[in-house]
Amino acid sequence: MILTQVGYEKLANELSNLQLELREVIEELGDTHDDEGVGDSAQYSLATERERLQERVDYLKHVINTAEVVDRAPTDTVSVGNRITVEDSEGEVFSFDLISQAEIINGRRGVSNESPVGRAMLGHKVGDKIKAETPDGVVKYVIREIEEIPDN
Repeated sequence: MILTQVGYEKLANELSNLQLELREVIEELGDTHDDEGVGDSAQYSLATERERLQERVDYLKHVINTAEVVDRAPTDTVSVGNRITVEDSEGEVFSFDLISQAEIINGRRGVSNESPVGRAMLGHKVGDKIKAETPDGVVKYVIREIEEIPDN
């Protein structure tokens, strides 16, 4: 899995925050277990929250530990970490960031390198014409510019 540096840092920050939250829930669950005045529903709620947090922590650890981090994306050919400006068949020009599916899943806006358009773009150069089969039909683009995604 490929991550941009920004995407990696965002996931690493989320992991750190969730690990703190998980520790707090575990402590609270231990406290309620010792407190006879706390009902089963409160313990169940905390246990469910602990499980949810643990699943997310495990997922983020896996993503972070197996990711290839792209710090500086080349701009001679389209790759993950690029902002691509294209012109469609009707002359409309627009740009999008090509990022990994993991970053899309985690709320970053852009086009996934695993999507039909993302796959079709990979490895192409400025001036190349591409077409991709999407759920809405075939799209055709001419690549007008390839640049790094600005840090922000």
